[in-house]
Amino acid sequence: MMENMNLLQSFGIDQNGHLVSVDEVARGKACDCCCPACGEVLIARQGEVRTWHFAHASGNDCDGGAESALHKAAKQLIIRDSAILVPALEARESHQLDDGRCGEAALARPAEVWQLTDPREEVPVGDYRIDVMGTHEARPVFIEVAVTHRVDPLKRNALSSFGIHAFEIQLDPSRHESWSWAVLRADVLERSDNRHWLFHPDLERLRDQARCEAVAKAYEQSAPQPNGGERLRYRLFGTPIHLVDRGWGLCLWSSFNDQVNAIIKAIAKSLGGRYQPRYRNWVFPVGVKSALISQLKGVGAVREEG
Repeated sequence: MMENMNLLQSFGIDQNGHLVSVDEVARGKACDCCCPACGEVLIARQGEVRTWHFAHASGNDCDGGAESALHKAAKQLIIRDSAILVPALEARESHQLDDGRCGEAALARPAEVWQLTDPREEVPVGDYRIDVMGTHEARPVFIEVAVTHRVDPLKRNALSSFGIHAFEIQLDPSRHESWSWAVLRADVLERSDNRHWLFHPDLERLRDQARCEAVAKAYEQSAPQPNGGERLRYRLFGTPIHLVDRGWGLCLWSSFNDQVNAIIKAIAKSLGGRYQPRYRNWVFPVGVKSALISQLKGVGAVREEG
């Protein structure tokens, strides 16, 4: 939620029912305007010192009147102009291979101006009302304008379920004490950093493309060199045993001996080791190195130096 207790009311409804800026009306009660929020008569304060603004003739400004007027003015501006800058569409993904290589990719479609056909405000859709709804290239577009209240997760999920392009513009009341049509136009129609997609039908496709690029970049990285690590030699019942740390796992080899083979097989079963017939050795997860050495020593294996 964005709040600004110093925000002045910059817009009112004239006698013809049109939303007008305080800059384009007569001074005082001669402005013939009322508040868009509560309907009370307004006076245009156009003095020499303070920023021009509307005030309620009763002297008691209504709660949220300035914010409501700004929100309504933003919607009217979109409808009048029928062209608006839509947010960039961005996807950033990363992927890590089993050997530790990692790749990242970021794809984006730039922000662009969309011409809207038949834009309307406060359009009922399901259980919600859309601030502005229009059509771009025969596709409907939902536009939400946030002044004090952002689109909540429930409404966002509901809008996403329709599968229709939907984005939100965030107006920060604290940026200006008073808003003219020109200032509002820049923030509503032209800025790119104050809007984001609530739903875009192509986002998942862009993410899939980014994932593919991330995987490709991971494979482009130089493969890690095998870590020979520490090579340990043992003898068990006179039979030589070699234990080598390959970085990705532990390889254990021994000369053929029925008694020794039975012991190693039992140790492998307890520590998640597996036999590789092609290389005639056992492979253990690298994380069990200490436990493996401990068990070898426990059954009487004696380490040989060198």
